[in-house]
Amino acid sequence: MDHFNSFIANASLLEVSFLGDQYTWCNNNDGPKRIWVRLDRLLTNLAGLLAFPNLKLIHKPHILSDHCPLVAINHEPIRFPRNFKFCRQWIQDEDFPTIISRCGIRTLKVLL
Repeated sequence: MDHFNSFIANASLLEVSFLGDQYTWCNNNDGPKRIWVRLDRLLTNLAGLLAFPNLKLIHKPHILSDHCPLVAINHEPIRFPRNFKFCRQWIQDEDFPTIISRCGIRTLKVLL
């Protein structure tokens, strides 16, 4: 195990964070002889982390194998839109249509 850890350190590899159960392997024995271990991991280098900053590893439940299936995802974080306040007096400004068109807004529904 020390050789493997040395290889990871010397290669400047980093472990991708995971979601799901902590353990990825089970010996499938019953009772006190059952062993759960986290054997499976996803490693990358700094360039990989910079290219995929939202990379996560999902540990799925194991069904047919003694190993859990691993799924790598790169989801953007969910960004909720900011609250937008609209003042009716803006539409009275003579530059209002020009400003709206410069912003790339095609349609604007104004409730009066």
